[in-house]
Amino acid sequence: SCMGHPHLKTPRIDRLAEEGALFRNHFCTTSLCSPSRASILGGLYAHTHGVVNNFTDYPRDLPTFPRQLQAEGYSTAYIGKWHMGEDDDSKRPGFDHFVTHRGQGKYFDTEFRTNNGKREVVPGYYTTVVTDMAIDWMAEQQEDDAPFLLMLGHKAPHSFYFPEPKYENTFDGVRVPYPASAFSLEDKPVWIQQRLNTWHGIYGPLFDWRKKFPDRSARAMLDFERMVRAYWGTILSVDDSVGRIYDYLQAAGKLDNTLFIFTSDNGLLEGEHGMVDKRTGHDPSLHIPLVVRYPSLIEAGKVVDAQTLTLDFASTILEICQAPALPKTQGKSWKKLVSSGDEDWRTSWYYEYNYEKQFP
Repeated sequence: SCMGHPHLKTPRIDRLAEEGALFRNHFCTTSLCSPSRASILGGLYAHTHGVVNNFTDYPRDLPTFPRQLQAEGYSTAYIGKWHMGEDDDSKRPGFDHFVTHRGQGKYFDTEFRTNNGKREVVPGYYTTVVTDMAIDWMAEQQEDDAPFLLMLGHKAPHSFYFPEPKYENTFDGVRVPYPASAFSLEDKPVWIQQRLNTWHGIYGPLFDWRKKFPDRSARAMLDFERMVRAYWGTILSVDDSVGRIYDYLQAAGKLDNTLFIFTSDNGLLEGEHGMVDKRTGHDPSLHIPLVVRYPSLIEAGKVVDAQTLTLDFASTILEICQAPALPKTQGKSWKKLVSSGDEDWRTSWYYEYNYEKQFP
């Protein structure tokens, strides 16, 4: 893959990188779903926007880049996992079309709240279902040819991991040992060593893949392998989704006039430092993908090594769309960075997470 994974092949995401830019040092500022999503919307750190856990909704009085674009005449849609305000799936400000669900949703047969306010179970695999919804909505926009913003929020590759049936056995032949860093913790803080037997450690339940725990036996590594393979499998369906969106835009004649962004809200530890999940300030937890295609601004095959953040999306998107900037932001537009370079770009930034009692 374009990110250098030894086993995962993501040809559709790779195509975006080949025709656009690969950001090799892109990071989230809080590696947790809700805080990071809030930072994407408003360009603020978690301690500023106030969404510091997975149960707090985005404050309705805080501006967002979708609200700015909506005010400028864009048709706006959010489809998929919202996950800010755990049990609240009501329509949010800034979106003409809003389809989501409570909490995490499920990989199969999720109950969605449709744009008319009704809840209904939509049969099928989540990644495919929301991609269908996204393409249907974009097709409706062709009728008036107004500019549009679509945010498509996948559940995958979030735990618990259930790949699409066609990808269930794709990685069965790949051995996945515990990383070497899982056994180099003697000089690490006690709380890191203690995590190994917990929900977030390699000897814990592994998101229900291991029924009896803690388990430090050699055989227990098979549970770890099964978990990681399933995680990889869910990503293959996301790659399919990227390809379907690309193909639709191309067929509609809109591809080259669309700012196409592929990214994530957080990274994931796959056993590094003895941990699974995210949350901590380790590189696999906060280092996330960013691939952008927009040929009128970005030359094909560009590689960006500067440090970019989730905080930067709001400023960047609004500048590229020539919309008014947000009244307050802690991010920075990378429009100049990708087009001609930016000598004043950041060399440092702040990572924060303080949600669980186990952390100091």
